[in-house]
Amino acid sequence: MTEKTVIPSLRAAVLCSALLAHVVLANPVVCSPGYWDATCNPRIAAGYQAPPTCSQDPGWTTGSAAQWQGSHFSSPQCNYQAPPSCPAGYSTISGPSWNGSSWVGLACAIPPPPSQGTCQYGFLSGPTWTGSSWSYTCNAPPPPPPPVGDRSAICSDAITAGMAALRPVRFGTFSALDAQGYVPPEKGGGYQMSMYGGDTHYSGATDGIWAYDANNPGGAGGPTGSGGIGSCIFRAGTSNLLMWEYDIVVSYDGG
Repeated sequence: MTEKTVIPSLRAAVLCSALLAHVVLANPVVCSPGYWDATCNPRIAAGYQAPPTCSQDPGWTTGSAAQWQGSHFSSPQCNYQAPPSCPAGYSTISGPSWNGSSWVGLACAIPPPPSQGTCQYGFLSGPTWTGSSWSYTCNAPPPPPPPVGDRSAICSDAITAGMAALRPVRFGTFSALDAQGYVPPEKGGGYQMSMYGGDTHYSGATDGIWAYDANNPGGAGGPTGSGGIGSCIFRAGTSNLLMWEYDIVVSYDGG
């Protein structure tokens, strides 16, 4: 009989212990570490927490404000807008300013076209605005002038051929015309044109040479050959003959 009563008592004790353990595990003890609230001693009280906000610097806006989550605030959702700029190639007339929610006031303009001096020899095409820049091409530099040949021989041959029907001519050393394009001995007068030939309508830059005719007796008081003067005009810096001229002293009698 004794054995029969002891065994059920042990079983009851084990079962009771298991139930108590289950209750303890399922219901944590209030005010135990990790489960402390304002009813516990000593009391725990937190100070006021200000909600975090987005930056007030230009370009920042708030997508959603911080939310209270029982013990703390969540982070706000912040958005940043970079300031706009003018498209590539455009000039900025006025920059953007921030009005608290967006950028305003940006003004852009097409820059002025290149000036005529951009190309040393002028524009071949353009300038044309492409949407981001001015497009143009420049004229190539002109070819260099041909090398200057023997101007004295060219001038002498031209005048000799032109005067062949009147008289033979023979020139000494040729000299350059003066800065105004005149034959120096003729600036005081006393000569008149006898014959000429070539292009008298060329309007570009010119220079020239002159010489006495050694076959023409000297004018009164003049040097030998001063009775006749031959001169030639060339395109400046070249041996391209434009015209020739033969002048005689006014007092020369043709002997």
